[in-house]
Amino acid sequence: MLMFFMKNMKKSKKGFTLTELIVVVAILGVLATVATPLFADQIKNAKDTTDKANAKTMENILKVYVAGGKDAPADATAAKKVITDNIGSVPLIQNTGNFYNYDKSKVTVTIVTSDPGTNAITAP
Repeated sequence: MLMFFMKNMKKSKKGFTLTELIVVVAILGVLATVATPLFADQIKNAKDTTDKANAKTMENILKVYVAGGKDAPADATAAKKVITDNIGSVPLIQNTGNFYNYDKSKVTVTIVTSDPGTNAITAP
């Protein structure tokens, strides 16, 4: 009889127990819960950085245009024309809620979070 139990014990040592598997699944669940918000923040930061880089590119296009001896575009519509003549189209806003704002006095394009109205350079 003792031999019967010893054979069964040897066979049951293969693999993991249900308790071990439940613990592993619980740990993975906690890690996923902690990591998801961090990942979402990184996506938002990447989109903000992309919008800022696109705004700087458009600003540089306008500054080169002015440095070439031409007057600064009078408004956002004229600035958009200069930009599209040089790079084909205005880059799309990546982060919903951001807007490109054109300032004629400084010849700058910045990102703002509220609609700048007539100063907005809009993507197609």
